[in-house]
Amino acid sequence: MSQDQLIILIILLATAAMFMWGRWRHDVVALASLLACVFTGLVPADDAFSGFAHPAVITVACVQAYLSTALWRGFPFSPLASSDIAGRGFTFFS
Repeated sequence: MSQDQLIILIILLATAAMFMWGRWRHDVVALASLLACVFTGLVPADDAFSGFAHPAVITVACVQAYLSTALWRGFPFSPLASSDIAGRGFTFFS
């Protein structure tokens, strides 16, 4: 096993452990892992953030923004959920 392989394995295991621990948000853990790969020289600094321009990344970011707003506003995601949306007593199958 080469030194680069050992370093990436350590970063990968640390990243998986932080994801499972759940103390930090997933985007912070992913960014820290990317920066660790850049600082160790495994990923060239010029290419480190090029993947963020991909449409899939933008779509995921938009979905997360939408869902967090919907949760903040109290939107019921389950058809069997009951909620009091804007004080109107909105319920499904109560």
